[in-house]
Amino acid sequence: KPGSSVTVLGSGFGEGIRAFVGGVETPVRRVSASEIVLTTTSQLMGARNGDLVLRNVNGRESLRPSALALMRAPAGRTVTAFNGRKVEVINNQVFSNRAGQPLAYDVFVPENADRTTAGLAPAVLAVHGGGWFMGSRTDSDIQQLAVELASQGYLVFAPDYRLAPKFKHPAAEHDVSDALRAIKANASLWGVDATRVGITGISAGGQLAMMSSLRGTRLGNAKCVLNIVGPGAVKVANLPSISVAPGFPSTRQMVATYLGLGEHLLTDARLSDMSPAHHLRRGVKTWFHSIYASQDPLIPASAVIEFHQSATRLGIRNTVERVSTREHDLQNWLTSRKYAPATQFMARCL
Repeated sequence: KPGSSVTVLGSGFGEGIRAFVGGVETPVRRVSASEIVLTTTSQLMGARNGDLVLRNVNGRESLRPSALALMRAPAGRTVTAFNGRKVEVINNQVFSNRAGQPLAYDVFVPENADRTTAGLAPAVLAVHGGGWFMGSRTDSDIQQLAVELASQGYLVFAPDYRLAPKFKHPAAEHDVSDALRAIKANASLWGVDATRVGITGISAGGQLAMMSSLRGTRLGNAKCVLNIVGPGAVKVANLPSISVAPGFPSTRQMVATYLGLGEHLLTDARLSDMSPAHHLRRGVKTWFHSIYASQDPLIPASAVIEFHQSATRLGIRNTVERVSTREHDLQNWLTSRKYAPATQFMARCL
């Protein structure tokens, strides 16, 4: 709405950068070489793709965004949660463009939410799994989790991220961090309370959720992280080398592919950069909660418990929940409980 602000993330923003919408100059404030803030004007509200042009002081065109969908959220489809409440789903909202690959998230909005008032809602970023090499924001498990969270009053953003083997670590982590930063930077556009943003992820998405918050910047820290069967302590001893199904890679093979290494080259030292436990430090304010399967064939209990033991030693708030099952993604367990464990944790935190 006019008078609000839009944060643009990129690179090469020089001193004296100017912004033009449809040829008309609009107010801009430079925060850094990678971040500027635009004041929303009537021209910006009505902008179409390609209308926004940014120029550095020498007049050279700096950036021409390919999409302005975030500024004008269209009406979406409606789905029904387990509790009978309606949730609006706004698809394909571009939040980042790295290495020439636009990335988008789907946004899940509570029924009758008014995104134009001062009543701000908490938000949750929900990250899909898939062993860092497959999956998408349209996966049924992450979509259902997003619907259930949104039905409880959260705005939920389900992003895509770049996958291995084409894109190796830390590409996926960067993408999830970009999504988290975009939510906070554009909180006023969605009616989000930027001080109440959580992140959750399933399997590999849980690892990315933890890493994105632990290595976050000013706009990249979550208030809480819900890790669902993701590895918190990534080291050789916690990576099963046996496949759970013919033709399906083992956890060790998936990690090796994500890192771009042969399995025989995996060492704890090489794994440390993608291990959330390695990045824990005193003073972290995020609350970490994990739900794990007691007999998970892909992510052993030790890969979760060791993270929480380290967090406890460092005085970081953390909680953990054990489920007696061999089911890796806990889909049947979560569904049978109408996703209450996830929604209840977010209610306690946000």
